[in-house]
Parts: sequence; C-alpha cells; structure tokens
Amino acid sequence: MQKVIFCNIAYMKNYCGAKNDTPVNGGKYITENNDGGEVYNFLDYNGKCYGYFMHYGDKLSIERIDIDADKENYVDDVCVIWVAKKSSDSSNVIVGWYKNARVYRYVKNDFSCETLGYYPEPDKDLYYNIVADAKDCYLLPENMRNYIIPRASKIGKGKGMGQSAIWYADSEYARKEVVPSVLAYISKCEEENCGFINTVYTDALLSEEYTGNKSVDELTELAKDINTPTQEALRYVNAALKTETNADLLFIKADILMEYFCFDKALECYEKSYEIEKDINLLVKMYWVYILTHQYEKAVITAETLESDDTFNDWSDDDKYELYMTVFKCLGVMKKVSKAQTYLAKLKNICSEEELDYIDDMINLYN
Repeated sequence: MQKVIFCNIAYMKNYCGAKNDTPVNGGKYITENNDGGEVYNFLDYNGKCYGYFMHYGDKLSIERIDIDADKENYVDDVCVIWVAKKSSDSSNVIVGWYKNARVYRYVKNDFSCETLGYYPEPDKDLYYNIVADAKDCYLLPENMRNYIIPRASKIGKGKGMGQSAIWYADSEYARKEVVPSVLAYISKCEEENCGFINTVYTDALLSEEYTGNKSVDELTELAKDINTPTQEALRYVNAALKTETNADLLFIKADILMEYFCFDKALECYEKSYEIEKDINLLVKMYWVYILTHQYEKAVITAETLESDDTFNDWSDDDKYELYMTVFKCLGVMKKVSKAQTYLAKLKNICSEEELDYIDDMINLYN
C-alpha cells in the first residue's frame, strides 16, 4: 500500500519565500515573525524541494509510515500531503503534495550557516524533515484548494487530523477510506493538469531559445543587461551559444542559472568557461558553488588555487577572512582537524582582538 502522511503547515500562495507572500495560520512563531520553516516548501532548489513542518518532540515516528523503518533514520517513497487553512475559521485543505519523498526521523539543517550552505539567502538556515525531487512536487493554484481534510475532533479519532501537525493516517478507517480517496484526487489533478503553480526548472525550460534575428553580439549584450528579465536573458544566451561557444557566454549563462538555484547546471557552465579562459573570477564563483553543493574537497582545492594566485595579495582582509573561515569549516566537516588548524592560524593573523576568543573556540566544534 502507498505510504502516505499528512502535514499541516501555514497557508501561503507560492511557498517560495515570505518576502511578498506572508504565511498565515501557522502557529505562534509564524504570527510573531511572519516567517517560518515551511516558507520555501515549493521552491525548486537545485532540483529538489525541501519541506518542513513544525512538530513537537525531537523525532518523527517513521515506523508508523513503514513498519520496517523502526531502526532507520528515514523512509523513502512516501506521498506527503501538505494541508493548510487560509483563514482562522476555514477548514484545512490540501494545498499540494510531494510524491516519492524521503521523510526523516530527525529534522535536518545541513544547509545551515555552520555547515556551509545558505538557503536560499545569506545567513538563513534551512531546517527540513522531508525532501523530494522538484519534478515530483505539485502546488495547487488557490482556486483549486478545496479538498477538505477534516479534524478528528469533529468526525472521530482516526478519521481526520488531530492536534499534531503530522497525521500518519494509519488507522483502519484512514487506510480504507481517506487515503484511497485522497490518492484518487491527486491522480486526477495530475492527469487533468490542474495548473500547478510551482516552477520546476526542467531541461526543456532551461534550454528555451530566442528565435528572432539578432547577432551573437546583440544577444550577448541583451543577456548581460540587468534590465532584461531573467527568463528572457536565458533565452538570449541559449540562442547565442547555439551559434558560438565562448567563455563569456558560458559565464553569463551560469550566473543566470544561479539565480534559479540550479547550482549543478551553473557549475557545469562555470567549469567549461574556466577550461576556455583561466579567469580568477570564475574560480571564485566555482568555489562558492562547491560550498553550496557540499563538495568540500573540491572547495578546499579551489581555495588553495586562489591563495596561490598573485591576485590574492590584493584581496581585502574581510575577503580573506571569509575564505579562510569557510575553508576551515569545510576541513572540519571532513574531519581534517590538523589541516583546519592551519587555517585557524591564518584567521588569527587577520582577525580583530574581539574575534580571537571565538577563533580559539572554533576548533572545539570538530575535535
């Protein structure tokens, strides 16, 4: 039988950040901060969606999803139904779902500032307990959010969601009545293509080309123009690359892909560009993408190359500090403590008096 869970979250339109899409009806934290862990639940982040819901206790009982997972830290191939209510007096409705998802027993934060990954804005930690391929995630438009998931307090225990933000739907009634009905509903929505509003950066979308009559130089200038909308800029550069492959065009395309959080695809373009033209600025870009994608070995090697370049002497102390600190953290994550200590020494040479104690304490994170 299909493994299914229901997760209650705050209500939003797009779940791609809270800047212009304030979450509501998600509990005290949401109310006080106009923000929360679920605000990026439907953002395509390098081909994945990272889902979060607030729950009490330090772990999820994933053995209730799969009886064989009692000693595991995650369970795969779960259909996760996201439920929210638009107003305080409305019913909980299905807003979207993940298929083929991985559900973790413990909340993860391997995109946190301490573990080298910013999501998707500087200094914002990401906590998540569910992950799925973006292509397997579906967010309904607001006018289609009408499938009600009732509360157990109104219709009876085991027949709807309780006080917890997660419902395992493992009662006999839920398995025989609720789950089949919900699965039939989402299958119908997918078959009829109900206008899902989350953007998935497929190869087809990212390879769209401008089809007019412009020269490579014209296309390049339009792609570089900051006033050109991002998707149009990508079409221009794709058209230009079809005619001519050069380092500048690959660099431009990589920068555009970074705006879409398509880090793996951006890295391919940066690396190809660097093969053509050994530009130090490309190495800097590649270094940070290695950090974002947790490729710490490559990040350290790239950092060492940057340090050996003559231009490194011209870097400001702030820029050197940032590089040394991230390399130190990479080495710490890789448990290369002795080498990490050499970077602490470099940090001490350029840090302020106020930071010395903090720097001395850093090595204790990884001992």
